[in-house]
Amino acid sequence: GSIVKGLDVTAEDTEVTMNGEKLHILSVQKQQETDYGVHYFYLLDVSTSISQYALDKVKNAIMEQVRNKSDEDHVSVITFGTSVNVVLDGDESVDEAIQKLEPIAATQDKTVLHDAIMKVIEIVESSAQYSGNRSVMAVVSDGMDEQTGGITQKEILDKVTRVNIPIFAFGYQGARTGPLESLGELSRCSGGYMELITAETAAMKIHEFQNRIGNTIRIESETSNNTVNADTADISVNITVDGTVYSSTAIVSYRNHIKDTTAPKIENVRVVDRNRLEVLFSE
Repeated sequence: GSIVKGLDVTAEDTEVTMNGEKLHILSVQKQQETDYGVHYFYLLDVSTSISQYALDKVKNAIMEQVRNKSDEDHVSVITFGTSVNVVLDGDESVDEAIQKLEPIAATQDKTVLHDAIMKVIEIVESSAQYSGNRSVMAVVSDGMDEQTGGITQKEILDKVTRVNIPIFAFGYQGARTGPLESLGELSRCSGGYMELITAETAAMKIHEFQNRIGNTIRIESETSNNTVNADTADISVNITVDGTVYSSTAIVSYRNHIKDTTAPKIENVRVVDRNRLEVLFSE
């Protein structure tokens, strides 16, 4: 959708609908001003087609984030080449994280990009700690998945959509056009974007990505009931500022929905008149 830059957005400026139903806005805040954290998953291509000098620039930007992030945020780093390796799981101390990041080198032969993305999906789906917090993927690669007979890009997109994790891609300038176009399509369809980077611009682009996520507007809203009729919902957001409407739509899954099996209780009964009773329920 449209990017709202440098504007103070309030609940009065905001309208959210789900499957056509207007939702009640609870709060509108920038991500960095909330008590919720962001889990950053950095997927680093370590195949020999990647410049070590450029990779070091990306590592330095990630290490700077590790040193300066809030307590609510987490940084995971996964490398992929011939195999997929979880270098950081997000719970390390600053010193431990830096010690693990420094040796990363572009020395492997292949590029199993899709396996690396699937690893993130497995991590998020298997842990309750990601409920309520935002997760984002940043893929730094030349865009080439070289695993014959592996998971397809369509399958990847279906799974990424189900867990609501956008992919932000940073493709090395000068790589083959076809793979970069595929990586760009995957990122845009997931709700992210792709930037071309060089060794000279890599750190700047990573910092811009971090700032953009921190300045994301987080809208909390609720429906009039907790009925779930499908696995997904159509969400529409309209923000009006100075007469200009910024709109975004998305299909989201009910991954964190918890079915309510507890019946409401009667808290109070009041006689209105001889023909009417007013009953107050707990919900």
